[in-house]
Amino acid sequence: MTLLIIAIILIIVAVILFVQKDGEQTSPEILIRTLNPDPFQENASTDASVPMIPWEQRPAKGLLKAFGETVWLILLNPNDFFERLTIKKNIKDPFLFSACIYVIVSLMYFLTGSVTNGLMQLAMIVGIFALTFFMHIWIFLLRGNQGYRGTFHVIAYTTAPLLFSVVPVIGGIVAGLWTIPLGIIGYKHVHRFGTLTAVIAFIIGPLTVLLLPLVIAILKQL
Repeated sequence: MTLLIIAIILIIVAVILFVQKDGEQTSPEILIRTLNPDPFQENASTDASVPMIPWEQRPAKGLLKAFGETVWLILLNPNDFFERLTIKKNIKDPFLFSACIYVIVSLMYFLTGSVTNGLMQLAMIVGIFALTFFMHIWIFLLRGNQGYRGTFHVIAYTTAPLLFSVVPVIGGIVAGLWTIPLGIIGYKHVHRFGTLTAVIAFIIGPLTVLLLPLVIAILKQL
């Protein structure tokens, strides 16, 4: 079992590095047009004077340095990060970033003996597309202006706090709470939402659906 897990992780890492090296032709672009009512527009940071986010400077900085600087910027200065973020047709960059986060977190879980949590993190490398689809329903209803790709960029980069999730007792709480303001800020910059609309889209809408089965079960008992 352990060897199988190690083999899976090595394959995933190899794929990430291959995609990173090979460029546009091997991008894991997944286009979901159903929930994208508006024409795609590259937005967020179109001003040439605004520096790119570190993750998009991997060829110059190197993978590890670009990753570390990106995590630091997302966690400590999310407004600056999302102001500099450009929503592109190709979702390779955010996909690779989130994949790196999930691989790192899964490795930490495996090293601490939590195999189930580790496997769940590996599954999220692909599962993030379904998660984004679910989250984007509320963007669609609230008329966000960057479509599925914009939502994917926000969801992918707000995986950064997951690095805290392996800390005993409080790690998961810290990761979850830290993700909330990052997602709200990301929605405000990317989809041009006001604060209240961003809160509804990122928290209240999805929470309503998650709690709906509980509400139905309670009503059946009355």
